[in-house]
Amino acid sequence: EGLLNEYYDPMYAYQRAAKAERIEFAGDAVEVSEYLNARVLREPHK
Repeated sequence: EGLLNEYYDPMYAYQRAAKAERIEFAGDAVEVSEYLNARVLREPHK
């Protein structure tokens, strides 16, 4: 647990902050599923 809290948690926070402008949506599994379904409906298929 020490490695997780002392290394991975700060590294995750750093990487997420560094890529924040590329994150289109964040949420739990249900929210992500709903978001993606809505996105498919509003965007034309290729």
